Amino acid sequence: MSQQVEALVERLTEADPDLAPMLSEHRQRFGEQAPQAFLRTAAFVTAAGYQSADPDSAGQFQRLLDFLESEVGSHDEIDTLIAASFLANLPLDDDPRGSVGGLLGPKLRGLLGRRPSTTSTHRAVHRLVAAEPALAGELNEHIETYDELLPHVFMGELIDRLTEWVGSGQEPDLARVRNVLAALEREYGTDYEIDELIAASFVEDLPERGEPGSGILGLLGPKLGKELNRQRS
Repeated sequence: MSQQVEALVERLTEADPDLAPMLSEHRQRFGEQAPQAFLRTAAFVTAAGYQSADPDSAGQFQRLLDFLESEVGSHDEIDTLIAASFLANLPLDDDPRGSVGGLLGPKLRGLLGRRPSTTSTHRAVHRLVAAEPALAGELNEHIETYDELLPHVFMGELIDRLTEWVGSGQEPDLARVRNVLAALEREYGTDYEIDELIAASFVEDLPERGEPGSGILGLLGPKLGKELNRQRS
């Protein structure tokens, strides 16, 4: 990783020390890929905080936007990093909970065209993680392993995480499961490719009743529940 990129994330944590533990954790987990993983997680977590209407979280998100706005144009590698790892993972125009695009400064808006091209299934995964930022670590590990987002593979990994949370029986974990399932319920029926992703790589691979983690079946919304019944009838 270049000195410019390392210096960027150091300056960012100096500007917002609350993000320093996140950067430290990502360095331990992701090594040279830590800056990319860190900015992806920061996008998911801080944008979700803003959308929660919590004043402190909203303030942190705005500080992050202001900092990155000031960095755009300083070095092409920094611009690429901001576009691919931060802007690409923000909830923008097609997010069902509303876009944060109106908060972007002019230089950040100018970078939107440099985001990687994506399919509808890629965007659906990003919206899913934006809806439940606790999945940001899963996405980072996935991208580190495959060097790209593979939506169908990620959905299989998602089942492992959700059934683990269900198995814990802890209310915070169960709340995360309900949040993810609600996001999947919203996505289903909006796009053929997204429907195929959810049906073939999520619903089809859910545990059978009586198997570990099968408590997730009782948490499915009506659309996903109907698809499960169709597949297993």
